[in-house]
Amino acid sequence: MCNKLICSLLFAFFIIINVSITQAVYITEAPTSIENQMTDEMLPQINLPALNYQKLIAQDEKEKKEGLPYRFGYVHDVNIDMQEDFLWDTLSNDMRVGRVKISAPSATTINLNYSAFDINTKTRLYVYGQSKEDFIGPFTYKNIKENKEFATGLIKDSICYVEIIEPINHSKKNRVVINGIVHGYRSVRGKVNSLLKAFQDSGSCNYDVGCGIANGWSDQIKSVALILTGNNNRICTGALINNTSQNCQPYFLTAEHCFSNRNPGDVLNNIFMFNYDSPTPACPGTPVMDGPTTQTVQGATVVAEGFDSDFFLLQLTTNPLDFYDVYYAGWNRANSGVTDTRAIHHPAGDVKKFSVDNDPPAGNDNFRGSPIGSHWRVVWEQGTTEGGSSGSPIFDQNKRIIGDLSGGTASCSNPNGPDVYGKIWYSWDQNGSANNARLRPWLDPTNSNVMFVDGTNCSSACPPDYAGPNTLTGNQNTSADFETDGILQSTQLINADVDYDSGTHIDLLPGFEVSSGNIFEAFIDGCGNLRIQQDEVIREKRK
Repeated sequence: MCNKLICSLLFAFFIIINVSITQAVYITEAPTSIENQMTDEMLPQINLPALNYQKLIAQDEKEKKEGLPYRFGYVHDVNIDMQEDFLWDTLSNDMRVGRVKISAPSATTINLNYSAFDINTKTRLYVYGQSKEDFIGPFTYKNIKENKEFATGLIKDSICYVEIIEPINHSKKNRVVINGIVHGYRSVRGKVNSLLKAFQDSGSCNYDVGCGIANGWSDQIKSVALILTGNNNRICTGALINNTSQNCQPYFLTAEHCFSNRNPGDVLNNIFMFNYDSPTPACPGTPVMDGPTTQTVQGATVVAEGFDSDFFLLQLTTNPLDFYDVYYAGWNRANSGVTDTRAIHHPAGDVKKFSVDNDPPAGNDNFRGSPIGSHWRVVWEQGTTEGGSSGSPIFDQNKRIIGDLSGGTASCSNPNGPDVYGKIWYSWDQNGSANNARLRPWLDPTNSNVMFVDGTNCSSACPPDYAGPNTLTGNQNTSADFETDGILQSTQLINADVDYDSGTHIDLLPGFEVSSGNIFEAFIDGCGNLRIQQDEVIREKRK
């Protein structure tokens, strides 16, 4: 059985996405209310107060001087309980759907924090915007964390809906409570608020990662992610980083100051967003199209941190899904020999950018009064950094991380301003003797004492050929796994929990259907393309 989850189809109606991608393709069903065209007229609505933008701007300017992470949203404390505050409608299949509507005036984005997320195996949760096209989910029991808290990512709208589909009769009662609504008022993505920054509004001197100056760096670009920090209302950048065991442990390097004011449990609920890149790069300038924000991992644990060199090493709660096609960057812990540098980052929470300095970095700088020599110092020749870039990696000429961004004065309006990066060399073993103050025990678990490690792509390699039927028909009333090394075609009626595996692609043909309450998962080997042959699968069932 291959290990790449491509889709989970719970209901008879679902969305089909036709794409061609070299790793895998994600398919998910739409929320039940959208597929059934359920009216919103009677929904309970949570109306948030308008924000005082001028007050927020003043606070942000003060926090910028204090070196706090870039804030993009204001957190409203709420207590929205699925049992008490949702409107519930009974379906005809022993299931019911509950919904609530949230309105945040003039919001650029909305994202949610949950003080309780504990659901049974047949329940699904979705969040979506007013257009009902920009939805995320389903979230399932597989997303339950040890502390039973949760967070969902960004909806680019001032209106969002939360929807839960659950069985009417189940031995386990669901509990979902929303305790924080992040009211986005500047950048990350979405439509522009005229008073504040938003997508397309990082400095115009920035180069997108799709530009020619980033040619040859595609792997390293895939290692970098935007982080929602704090109460998921602040932004930093960081990167997946390899270790000498080459075991794809999801270690993630960023800056300590991005988490310096964290509350207990914050990191476990923070969101890591991969591949937020524009498909229409500006070189330099303003990209025309926004990037995807759905390739996320929720939560991490703190592994090690150091104040002097401003490093923060996390372990993500799960490896990113294979179809994210991420990369685990290499590192270099030497204190010399760097001839030129590159930075990959999310300035102002914008789509991913690329900066170039063709000179050796100065090696005798510091940050926040730390020892001289704990930081590299660079002045960018192309591109820059901004708030939101904090924690991002700087790479040497061999495409290995040599540090993470602590701060600086670089900007499009100050192109000669320097940036300082906490050195891997210093973070390795000079912040203290305890394991949780050093990179060495984690990035060199084999005690190899090597000076550098190259990066690696941890997406699964092509598996061996499968054996099994290529064409599936009739009713499938028992749980099963169907595997083939070639094309798998199906017109089955699925009445149980079923997996399909294919070596090349899967065709779900007219007549294919998943009965409500059952889970269908399709997997592909990562070397071919998943495709749906006909969208008549949907149309015929709607007649």
